[in-house]
Amino acid sequence: MSHHAKTPIQAEKEDLGPCCYRIVARVPAARVREETDHAVRRAAAGLKVPGFRPGKVPTKLARELLGPSVEAEVREHLFQHVIDDALRAVGLHARAMKIHALDPDAYDLDAGEDLELTFEVETSPEVELPEWKEIVVEKGDVTPTEEQVRRALAALAEQHERFEEVEGGELEEGFPAEGDLTFVRDGVEGPKAEGLRLDLDTPIYGAEPEAYEAALRRKRAGEEARIPVTFLEGFEIEDWVGHSGEAVFAIRRVVQPRPATEEEIAEDLRLDGPEALRKAVVEQLTRQNEAEDRDRMAREIVERILALKPFELAERMVDEEARATTEDRIQRLVQAGRPEEEVRKEAEEHAAELRQACEQRLKHWFVLRKVAQQEKVRVSESELKRAVAQLAMRQGLPPDDLWEWFQEDDRLEELRSDIVMDKTRRVLVDRVLEAQEPAVLEEGPTA
Repeated sequence: MSHHAKTPIQAEKEDLGPCCYRIVARVPAARVREETDHAVRRAAAGLKVPGFRPGKVPTKLARELLGPSVEAEVREHLFQHVIDDALRAVGLHARAMKIHALDPDAYDLDAGEDLELTFEVETSPEVELPEWKEIVVEKGDVTPTEEQVRRALAALAEQHERFEEVEGGELEEGFPAEGDLTFVRDGVEGPKAEGLRLDLDTPIYGAEPEAYEAALRRKRAGEEARIPVTFLEGFEIEDWVGHSGEAVFAIRRVVQPRPATEEEIAEDLRLDGPEALRKAVVEQLTRQNEAEDRDRMAREIVERILALKPFELAERMVDEEARATTEDRIQRLVQAGRPEEEVRKEAEEHAAELRQACEQRLKHWFVLRKVAQQEKVRVSESELKRAVAQLAMRQGLPPDDLWEWFQEDDRLEELRSDIVMDKTRRVLVDRVLEAQEPAVLEEGPTA
């Protein structure tokens, strides 16, 4: 109960189905008055009225002076505190997730009478965890296959591709050109960039795709391509922004890409030849396989927990998750070019299986949350900063800038939640495997 509100309330709950209850709270008129007065005093803290010290303006006068602007604040304050106390009274405060069927404007707070408040609450499920020894999970073989190694080396060969000159070649699809770029406006040369590689598929900033392609196509070594451009926001010379000019590309050579050899890849990565490269690839693949196998074991363990200790979710919660997931998929497919009517029809056809998948995903999340609570899984500030630094490195961004971005709009808490879930999966697998070890030792080696 809040420190300023002394008059207790009474509350009863009615079970409406899995994780859903109707709450009837009876609020004495004295409690309504206490909460209302407190909200008005807080709103009037900075109110200056002749003859009264700051913060000492009588509640009735303050309410008159503040007018309608304070009414919404009064209602929000009252219902927030009353609902909190009602949920505590019926033992649901810790599990409450969402309030439904409540219209604050439907109640008269100035009648001077007791208030009977009715609302519905959606709660998290009561999750029980079995003893870890009740669960058996087997480690998989994490040794990389030859096919995995082959694909990894092929991907590296593409990433470290080499470009060889094509004698007499023309700039076409698949045959980019290397050269030097100079921006020009009204005959005056501006910024230059040497050793650029341009292809027909990627226009430079400020160039129209068709004009860019027309200027470059079929150009040869020793020739110039004059590309019409508009100097856009962010251009190096601010006075040129908004004006038109040219990007003059002096072509040194036309080239053709080819995959790098293992020797070349090893050289790029500063490894001692192809054998060292293959060893490094196998080690990296082993780590990836171990991570994937741990994720697989975590999923199997959660499924086993759900079989041993089943629970149900609020229907509305599952429905809302399914609607949000469906709409997100529809928007992504429409943005990718699919007709919206066609996508929505497909979504309707698969609505039942999507809802089932959403329900299972939510159950997995609640199980992992319970494990995190039981095992006291936490994420420190240093772990958050390390995760942001790793993301920044992968995206080529300054870590401090990405940290500031994560601090906006609760993004940092979302990242913290993701890290907690990842740590929890690892802890869950460790606990189950640890519980299995004595049994494995007792059985001894198999014949």
